[in-house]
Parts: sequence; C-alpha cells; structure tokens
Amino acid sequence: MASSELDPELASKRGWLWKGATGRTAIGRQTWKMRFIISTPERLEYYAAEPFDTPKAAIMWDDVTLVYDNINSAMYAGASDDPELLHFGLRFREKGKEYILCFRTDRASDRESWVQHFTALKSECDRLREAVQETANVLQVHVSSKGILERVRLKMRNLVSLKKQRFVKDAFDLDLAYILPNVIAMGYPAEGREANFRNPMEQVQWFFDTYHKDRYRIYNLCSERSYPPSRFNGSFVRYPFDDHNTSPMELLLAICQDIHTYNCRSSRPDLIGPEALKKPVDFLQKQPGNVVSIHCKAGKGRTGLVICCYMLYSGVCRTAEEALEIFGSRRTRDGKGVQIPSQRRYIKYFEDLLYRYHGFIPTTQIIFHSIILSTTPLFDMDGGSDPYVVLKKRRPDHKHRNMGQTEGSFKDQTEVILDSHIGMKTKHIIRERDFELFLNFDLGECDDIQVNLWDEDINQNEYMCSFWIHAGLLDGSGRLIIPKVMIDDAVKDTTHRYFTEDFCVTLTYSTRASSRLPVGTGADIPALQHQRSPHASLQHAEEADDEI
Repeated sequence: MASSELDPELASKRGWLWKGATGRTAIGRQTWKMRFIISTPERLEYYAAEPFDTPKAAIMWDDVTLVYDNINSAMYAGASDDPELLHFGLRFREKGKEYILCFRTDRASDRESWVQHFTALKSECDRLREAVQETANVLQVHVSSKGILERVRLKMRNLVSLKKQRFVKDAFDLDLAYILPNVIAMGYPAEGREANFRNPMEQVQWFFDTYHKDRYRIYNLCSERSYPPSRFNGSFVRYPFDDHNTSPMELLLAICQDIHTYNCRSSRPDLIGPEALKKPVDFLQKQPGNVVSIHCKAGKGRTGLVICCYMLYSGVCRTAEEALEIFGSRRTRDGKGVQIPSQRRYIKYFEDLLYRYHGFIPTTQIIFHSIILSTTPLFDMDGGSDPYVVLKKRRPDHKHRNMGQTEGSFKDQTEVILDSHIGMKTKHIIRERDFELFLNFDLGECDDIQVNLWDEDINQNEYMCSFWIHAGLLDGSGRLIIPKVMIDDAVKDTTHRYFTEDFCVTLTYSTRASSRLPVGTGADIPALQHQRSPHASLQHAEEADDEI
C-alpha cells in the first residue's frame, strides 16, 4: 500500500493571495482580487472573505496539469512582464478545457513558498498516478477497470490519511482506530466524489453493521457538514464546532455526559443531545459490546480533543498528558495526535475542571489590560510588523442550540468584540522587544475567548496567529504567558521565519466575581466517583489496550 512521501510542512497551506480572473490560455481580464487560499493534498479552494465556509471555487489536484513558477503576459493576459510583479499559478482541466489560475504576491519569498507547496502536491499526485499505471501495466489491465480504480482510491485515501492508523482487516481498509475497546476515532464518512479520498460512507456503515450492529452511536463534530438522517440507521448525533478550533467548555462537558448518559434513540427518539441528560442511562455499560465512534473531518484534532476529555471524564486517565499520549499512540503511527495548541490547552483545562473545580465550570468577569509581544513578528519586508489585536467570543446563542441536531451548517460560531486597529492607532515596530499593546477592555462575563494577532498592511491586513483561552479557568494571577509552542499557527513556524524561537505572548488581566452560577454536574462525573491514582489509571488504560 502506497503512503504519502510529503513533508508534513508542505502538505497543507493557507493564506491571502492576489488572484487574477481565471482565463483559458492567453485569454484573461486584467482583474485582480484578494482571495484566501486553502490548499490541502486533495484540493485547492479560495474564498472571498471570512467565514471560510463556502469557497468561491475548488480545484482537485488530479485536474492540475502544470505548476508555473513565473507567468508572463504571453501566457496570461492579466499578467505583467514587470519582474517586480511576482506572478505564478496553475494550469488545470475543467470540462475538457484548460485554464490558468494566476496568483500574485508582494514578496519573492512568499512566491517561492507557495510554488514549493504547489510543486510538492503536484509531484505527489503524479507519483501516485504513475504507481497505479505501473500496476496496471504489470497486470495488463486497462486503468479504467473497476479493480484498478479501487486501487487508485485506496492510494488516495492513504495519502489523505497521512500517518494516521488505519483499520485494515477482512474486507476493510478505513481511516479508523480503536482508542478504547468502546471508543473509536475515525475520519469523516464521505459520499460522492469525496469518497474517493476519504472513508466511503457505504463501507463505514458496513463496518459498524458487521462488528457492532445495533450497538453503536456516531458523534459528528463537524460544524461545516453533515449527512442525511437516514445514515447509520439514524444512530448519530452532532455536537458541532469549527475546524482548527476548540470546543466550548460547556459543549465538551455535554458531549462527555451524552456518551455516558445516552438514552437509546431507538426507544426514545425524542431524547437526543441535552434532552437525553434528563433521563440518564449509561450507554456504554447498558449492554456488553456498545461502542461510540467520534469523528470530525480528519478524525484527529477535534476528535482527539473530545476523546481525551472523555478519557479524563470516565476515569480511564488521570492527567491530560496521559490522555494525549494514549490518543496519539493509538490514532497515529508517529504518536502525534492532537497538535493544535489551543486544543491541547483545553484538554488541560478539562483536567482542572474535574479535579480543581469538581466538575463545575467557573464563571467570571474579565478585563484585558494589555498584550505584550516578547519579540517582533517578522511579517513586513523590513523585518517588522504593525501588530493589532482582534478578540472574539462564542456567540451567546450557539452553546446549546446545536446539540443533538443532525442537519444544517453551524459555521461562524464566534463574534468580534474588539478590533484594536479600529479606533486605536497601530505602530510599526522593527526588532522591538516586549512591545505592549494597551487594551484596557472590559469583556464582562465571558467564557471562551479567542485572541487573534494581525499585521496591518496597505493592501490587505495579514493574519499572524491566535489562541483560545477560557476566562473562568485562568489561574487568577493577572498574568498569562503563552510561549510560541502553545500558540496556534505560530507553532508551525519551525524555521522561525515569522516568529523568533523565543516568541511569546503575555496577557495582563484582572477578574471580578460573576453573577452567574457555575455550570456542571459535579458528583455525577464518573472520574470523581472513583478517583484513581495516576498509576492506577494508567494500568486501567493498558488493560483496555490489551482488549483491542
């Protein structure tokens, strides 16, 4: 079985680019618009503005025929022959015709980075195609035959799943792994063209009907997609939150409660999500052989966040580090499970929620005084930047409205509460240390808060990095220091091109008492009913591992 040879740093890329009007060969209008590009091993998508939920267009890498590191006016009418204007792009097929997708950057280093990424994905796609063709030649079977097409699909699925463990047994080869004997992590069960490179819905349903018939429940964490209510015989539920983000702490607690206190939908179809909690029945212990399967899109980040929290909630693990290690070792071949820093932070928060706050989510009112950048982010040509802050919080109506719903899209679950470059003058800094952005902003009663750092530019402001925190779970010291390795997107900068190795963000704040009562169930949490020592919990996890 072929596996991906892609460098993980080249496997996906996102950012703002100038995009020319799509033209066929030399035909094209001289129209340039800023677009946000999201490129993954299976496709390239571009968006006009946030929220990035509906792309303007999507191009499959299998349809790309050439990558251009330099485009001139003879190739594309909208391009310029000025060497200072850095044009590059792709040639792709669509409905029997060929088109050029032309991009432009303001910096040569950015163009080189994007061209390197495009070239790597195109080369990997060509490599897989050649491998399949070689197999076809050996077998003297035409590449369009059903057997060879299925081999192509399997190669594509292995490419997309990267270093995740796959379930390969009997007739199955799925992006799926048992984390515990009764808890499964898997990639999204797809239909249509997407099933060529993700878990096919038909095979996933067959898997559960074969091994766990009438004794399973599926948890879909995707805010961006779902499937018809008839799938999995209706035995699924949604607890949606956005990709590359954390779940609200309240939602995490509700998911764990739902898994442990699920009232079978087959006997009480009116009880799903939060309603099921009113009549608790332990689903996983109701009868031997019950399992739950949790998935997002890739089945690693959001899925790992929820499963790690459930292992803490159920008492299988005593610490966040233990849960992360178990999930990483059983979901991936390289041990790298949950990698997004904010998701890892929320798993630690969940441990504190259980053992420091006894299962109740504390509430507070908070004031942000300032944000201090230890070193200057390197986003401008002169090695400086014009940093400003955007604060977001969860929409107040989203926390319970989506629980248990099976259909619909729930993207854009946040709202901006502060944009510091509106009404506050930004400052250009170069090689400055401990630069302080004074906010003195009263957020009032807040739970989950996202801190976003942006660079103000003349043409298009540029996103730099972000992180999520929970106001009620801060330690109350008034000073929170977050190193680079715990900042979303900054952690990916392993070559220190944009952030120095010692870059960190310090948040100064103060809190005051909230009028709201804490949220939670306290003693109903299994981990608090039979607290184990760390050694005992690890032994329990190892015993579970022996049963898989």
